[in-house]
Amino acid sequence: MRAWSREHELICGQMLEHMHRRALPFEDQGEQARLERRRQPFLQWCRTYLPHYFDRPFAPFHGRMVRAVGEAGLPTFVAAFRGAGKSVLLALARPLRRVLGGECPYMLYGSQVQRLAAQTMHFLRLELEHNPRIRGDYGQIGVQGPESEWVLELPDPPRAGPEPRFGSAKLEAFGIGMSPRGRRFRQWRPWEFLGDDLETAELARNPGRETRLWDWMMDEVVPALEPEKFVFTVLGTTFGPGCMMERARELAGRRDGTGRPLGRLFLQPALEEGCTVWPERFPEHVLARLRQTIGLRNWLRNYALVAEDPSRPFQPAWMGAYEPQDIEPERLDVVCFLDPAL
Repeated sequence: MRAWSREHELICGQMLEHMHRRALPFEDQGEQARLERRRQPFLQWCRTYLPHYFDRPFAPFHGRMVRAVGEAGLPTFVAAFRGAGKSVLLALARPLRRVLGGECPYMLYGSQVQRLAAQTMHFLRLELEHNPRIRGDYGQIGVQGPESEWVLELPDPPRAGPEPRFGSAKLEAFGIGMSPRGRRFRQWRPWEFLGDDLETAELARNPGRETRLWDWMMDEVVPALEPEKFVFTVLGTTFGPGCMMERARELAGRRDGTGRPLGRLFLQPALEEGCTVWPERFPEHVLARLRQTIGLRNWLRNYALVAEDPSRPFQPAWMGAYEPQDIEPERLDVVCFLDPAL
């Protein structure tokens, strides 16, 4: 097994320290108390079992963001402003609860390279192996396997219900270009794909690499998942025209023969109607200073989630097609410009 980088080891050590300081075992270990804690609504469950990650009140958009993901057979893309908590909620807490509840037997993690995906999975593994609250309420969970491909076994069989429940789950890491086709865990094909840090600003400036990223997701990943039952979630931000989220916008605008969208795009900017959406973490004066510091172009992409470049003299949003019969000439203004250099 390869050693982690010093930076990753340092971060893991800090998280374990926070975990053992804040996620102390519950006093009430009765069966009914354990069951009630496990059945809490998702955001409350996060505060109960992961207090070392969630130290500020959730904002209303967090609930909307969580509800936007998880629909079977619908590729979902989530773009939220920097620092919104999308990764810890959707790449750590949600997958953790799903495997603990026996809801997913085989989950794939994707990133730019396999190593980054494995690091994201490792934070989830730390909770399974070391979190006193999880091990107290869910039992001594067995975890075996190398860093990029491991299996967990639940000590208690999940309770029967209308949906299938699984007593074990496999998590596997993939980098862009690696094919998950033909992969199985026992009798199951992959049920869920979680992509995070798939795109960078450098990649987004290269149309060829953007096309390869999109083709990898649509030609390699989606066909490898369990048909109809699969859950596909990709987290990211906007990097400019032609970026992954702009392609996701196009996919979400198309529909199949029954009228169902082919994808879903959830966008959460830092401001709505001129007000911050998370005042406890990003007060308005902090956002205003941040905008001045990073500049308008970076603000639009990272916090307003606008892909266009404001420095362009002509913006794509200004362009449109029209039919001559739809134009009322008497309502048009004719404007001409003369270049002084001529």
